[in-house]
Amino acid sequence: MLKARRLGALARNALARINNSCQIRIPTSRDAARIPRRRLLLTFGGRLLQFAYFNAEDANRVIGFHTKEPLTIRMLKLINPGDIVLDVGASMGIYSIPAAVAVGSTGRVIAIEADASKIARLSMNARLNRVADRIEIADSFAGEMSVPNLQQVSLDDLFLSHQYPEPTIIKIDVDGPEMQVIRGLRFMLQLNSRLRLVQIEFCESNHELIDYLGDFGFKMVAFETHESRDVALFEGTVARGNGWFARRGANS
Repeated sequence: MLKARRLGALARNALARINNSCQIRIPTSRDAARIPRRRLLLTFGGRLLQFAYFNAEDANRVIGFHTKEPLTIRMLKLINPGDIVLDVGASMGIYSIPAAVAVGSTGRVIAIEADASKIARLSMNARLNRVADRIEIADSFAGEMSVPNLQQVSLDDLFLSHQYPEPTIIKIDVDGPEMQVIRGLRFMLQLNSRLRLVQIEFCESNHELIDYLGDFGFKMVAFETHESRDVALFEGTVARGNGWFARRGANS
């Protein structure tokens, strides 16, 4: 039995190394339906996960899972059983699905995605990994996450209308309108005492985000830039990367 477990661990490690180092060439075709669906494997939390992909963007997300955004991987490892994770900009589920593994049967992941095709891939990958019952996909929000509409359709309203449980961890990655998204979570930031960590991608307005979240008692405690250089966040530089905000006085 022990030998079988060791062999299983070696196999998982080998798959992780292959996925994180290989380059995938995907054939192009005018008829995408003729391209057979492919799957890539990765490991997280001792579990082997599989993701269907349809294009190079999908494949690169899976291949770069362990290397592209180390801070996000650390965030996933901080998730506890029973946590409620809000993933805004969930895409194909590359982080929603490991989060669903981490929250266990007593937790939930609320996945927000505006692109209908990505919602379909997220649903498929959730089923492939048998965590569909742990992921609430807010597909009714699709098409309403454009910048002009974010002011009117807030995530506070979405949580209230759908009676979703209050999140303990929030991840936001929407490639631009992060400030509008975070403004739509005003009451969540103010009244949800269970919320302990917010991870948000910086695209612009670094100082505005830092100041806004600071007004609700959240302090930036970590940052990783998407470029391989140091960034002076507090000296006027506009950096692209991920920032962690923890509630003052909370252990994260």
